[in-house]
This record gives sequence, C-alpha cells and structure tokens, in this order.
Amino acid sequence: GRYRFPRPVRERLGGELAAAAGTELPGLHRAAGECSARRGDLDAAFEHFRLAGEDRDLEKALALFSLPDGKSMPALLDEKTLNLVQSFPWRIRLKQPLGYLAFLWQCLAAGMDSAVVGRMLDDIEARFSRLKGVSQSLRRRLRGEAELLRGRLLFNDLDALWDAWERARELLDGPSLLLSPARSWGGGSPHLSFLCLRPGGSFSRLVKRAPDAEKTALALTGGRYGAEAAVLEAEYRLE
Repeated sequence: GRYRFPRPVRERLGGELAAAAGTELPGLHRAAGECSARRGDLDAAFEHFRLAGEDRDLEKALALFSLPDGKSMPALLDEKTLNLVQSFPWRIRLKQPLGYLAFLWQCLAAGMDSAVVGRMLDDIEARFSRLKGVSQSLRRRLRGEAELLRGRLLFNDLDALWDAWERARELLDGPSLLLSPARSWGGGSPHLSFLCLRPGGSFSRLVKRAPDAEKTALALTGGRYGAEAAVLEAEYRLE
C-alpha cells in the first residue's frame, strides 16, 4: 500500500514548499544566468538575470550587450527583448551606461527607426550629465561612445559622420569599448544611399578627407577597421 499524510499535514507541507520555492527561485535564476553567460549563451543569460529580478541581476542583464565579443548578440535582437530593456528602471540603465549604449547599437542593427534611437540617446545623455560623483574619465568615455553612435545615425552624410568620429577620437583617446567591425559597417565606406544623396561637388572633398578618416577609424577600433579610403577614391575615379 501507499502511505498518505493527513490532509492538514499535506496542506502545511505544500505551503512551506511553495514559500521555499519563492525564496530560492531568484537564486537559481541568478546561478543559471552566470552559467549561461560563461557558455556564451547570452539570450538565455539575459532571460535568467531578468527573472532573478533584483537590481544587481538587471544590471548584469544590461551589461551583456557590451561584452567585447558580441558575436552572440543577434540572439537578443527581438522585439520582446528591446521592450524589456526599455522597461528597466532608469536607475539600472544609469548604472550600466555602456551596456545601454551598446543596446542602442543593437537597436539600430535590428532596424529600429534612427529618430527613435536618437531620442533614446538624447535621453540617456541628459540623465547621465545630471549624475553626481562620476569621474571625468568616465564622462569622457561615455561622451565619446555616444558620438560614435551619433555618427552611425548620420549614415547618409559622410562629412558629418567623420566629424562625429573625430570628436569621438579626441574624447576616447584610444579604442572604443563598444565599436566593433560588426557594429561599424558602412561607418566610413561609400555606399549606395550616400552616393545617391550626396551634395554635388562633395566627392573630391571627401576623397581628401578619407585617409584621415581611415586613421581615425583604425584608432577607434584598435586597428580592426579602416575607412576604406582606396574604395572611396576608386568610386570617385569611376564617376
């Protein structure tokens, strides 16, 4: 036969188990998030950190966007994730500003309207500028990274884009922590939309600027990405 606890005992034990599960579940999600992040499974790590729910967990979830590799980041580029990050309290986003700026790069890569991303960038910059107790080096870092993102928003104006990159180079004084070849596509190269929209007579000036722009791009990416000055000059000669 099979022994069954009396009903009052079963109900009490069931209640205690439910209460214990409620207190232990965040810790289990936290541990699963750490494990998933170590394995490079960033979408699972994001979900576990989010479900763990404490501020420290949400900060870790947002920090995933600024990991150096970033090759697994496309797994996070779905509308649900974008909306979830936007629902994070501002205190979380301000504690992980680099993660949030990297998230904005991902928004652009996911095809979000550039005007919307621009407003999100304005918002985080304004809020961060009002924070007290922030080191000057971090302020310069964030301003430089934001200039790079603004350059990406100026995709159809190579002059304005390169101006933004020059400002970023002065502020960062070294490679960007966020810019990678995957995130900088078209950052300095001529492309079809630009060739169609560029002002008349602008090509010769851009060709003269291209070598300096290439040096800037190499500095900002630690030598991983150039502005393709030779390609730009070839397009000019073909025209």
